[in-house]
Amino acid sequence: MACPTCSKTMHSLGNNDFWCPCCGTIKNVRGYSEDISIPSLVTCFREFITMISDNDTGRYLKKQLEISGILEAIKTEEERK
Repeated sequence: MACPTCSKTMHSLGNNDFWCPCCGTIKNVRGYSEDISIPSLVTCFREFITMISDNDTGRYLKKQLEISGILEAIKTEEERK
């Protein structure tokens, strides 16, 4: 099952509960309903990225976030298209 936050593969925790090891999203599937919990850290990083300026320091920081895989893990569905 693909993670709704980062599109990576989610792992089953049993009892229709799934967890994404990449971003930490938890998904609970009950019949036709789904309960999705996106970690606060993902939300904070998404906001933080919008505040980084486009100077040398900002570009360096974004590059480090890309190298570490954080940028990929916090992309929204629209950004992945």
